[in-house]
Amino acid sequence: MNSKWTIALGWLLVILMFLIFKYYGPLRDALNLPFDLPVLNILMPLGLSFYLFNSLSLIVSVAKRQITLPNFPDTLLYMSFFPTLVAGPINRASQLMPQLASAAPRRLTEKKRAFFLITLGIIKIFFLGSALDENYISHVFNAPQDFDASANIIAVYAWAWHIYFNFSGYTNLVTGISLLLGITIAKNFDHPYLASNPENFWKRWHISLSEFIKDYIYIPLGGNRCNWLRAQFNIFAAMTLSGIWHGAGYNFIVWGMLHGLGLIIYKSVKKILPFKTSTTVTRALGRVITFHFICFTWIFFRAADWNTAWLMIDKIRHVNDWTINTPFIVFNLVLIFYPALVAARNKLAEASREIEWYWMPVPVVLSIAIAFFFAPGGIPEVIYAAF
Repeated sequence: MNSKWTIALGWLLVILMFLIFKYYGPLRDALNLPFDLPVLNILMPLGLSFYLFNSLSLIVSVAKRQITLPNFPDTLLYMSFFPTLVAGPINRASQLMPQLASAAPRRLTEKKRAFFLITLGIIKIFFLGSALDENYISHVFNAPQDFDASANIIAVYAWAWHIYFNFSGYTNLVTGISLLLGITIAKNFDHPYLASNPENFWKRWHISLSEFIKDYIYIPLGGNRCNWLRAQFNIFAAMTLSGIWHGAGYNFIVWGMLHGLGLIIYKSVKKILPFKTSTTVTRALGRVITFHFICFTWIFFRAADWNTAWLMIDKIRHVNDWTINTPFIVFNLVLIFYPALVAARNKLAEASREIEWYWMPVPVVLSIAIAFFFAPGGIPEVIYAAF
């Protein structure tokens, strides 16, 4: 079969699965059709998006002859690789399949890094992310009208860090588990709040999705190989589709469109006023502006619906009502000193590699015990499992 038709068929099946499991209900309610569509109570399978994207990657990789057609057991192993099945990262068949299909015995070459990542992931998910959600986020996003401007802006700051801790923590966890299985998976985060512009943010946040959007949506639309206006349309369309992928509600569509507009504005300013120098001041200013733009888009991502998002924005826009309290100061200090915190984290990771293997259980068990002791009760949700 022609590779183009094979890829087109793969995309058709992916879209069909999304329409059936994810968008049928919302579309049925939104469309004003002259006839009634049947009501279907369909439960969306856990990790549906990642399962389908992995499938598409396998089809494309074989069609483009990047890998040979794997046998049935290897295909099942690839499709059911449990660490990444629930919430990614999105696997590239050309990167993962050769590791799974290799007949050579696997060797655990990065045991210390694996334990460091697992420990870091547990601290992020169970302690840092859960504490933020319990103390600053859920009750405000559920009823923003009941809280003042300060509580609303703090909830947005907290959500920005919570979704990062939750998702990057999950990625740390499954990367460590995969390393213990002798498998290296895709890198998915690179300290995204260090980004000094929207373009750089998407090179650091959910990297596997960013590259998937670029390779499977943006480039097939024409990428930047066409005129400038068409290239900007391609960016906007790709990011809008990214928003639709996250959910069928208007808030997710707006979230994607805002990121598309942010990228277009950044590229337009860069084209008109090219920045030939990069100083500490310009990078810091760009980082603050980018972070607050990302926070603004996160409101639509987290809010239950369109009206809740606008209600929260209406509360926040009354700057005169902001109170400079301790949480507000702490969140802004974290943003200012985030590069130093990242440097300290990297030094800690390097130091962990110097510990003899028989001493590894001591810091690992101690860190996990402290995290669980101070963490809120209950099992935290994996946010991206819903997508």
